[in-house]
Amino acid sequence: MQGGAQAGESVKFSAGVLVATRGFSHNGYMVRRDVATGATRQVGIRQLKDEATRLVREVRDGAEFVITVNGTPVAKLSKFTDDDAELARRAEIDRWFEELGEIGKQIASHWPAGLSAADAVAEQRR
Repeated sequence: MQGGAQAGESVKFSAGVLVATRGFSHNGYMVRRDVATGATRQVGIRQLKDEATRLVREVRDGAEFVITVNGTPVAKLSKFTDDDAELARRAEIDRWFEELGEIGKQIASHWPAGLSAADAVAEQRR
């Protein structure tokens, strides 16, 4: 190995820039991460299944993974941020409004013609 790299590490020149990578092999997949930039690692679907707990712990600590199926990227596993929480909250509110719209349509389909909401409430109070 070059430059004192340890097992699972390598050092190489890329476009005149020294790039250090740290990697490991699992189930035939070689996973590499650019140590300097923290570039996203690729993880095969089988490895994700086998090591989900460990990978989620790494994500919690800031790592990101691209999930691949037969070498093709299909998903990204990353930390759930405050922005993600806000998007999820807004999506939930949108679902509630859609549900309310559906309930409104059901009520309208059974509402007696010519009866206002005020009249219906007054009738219930009698």
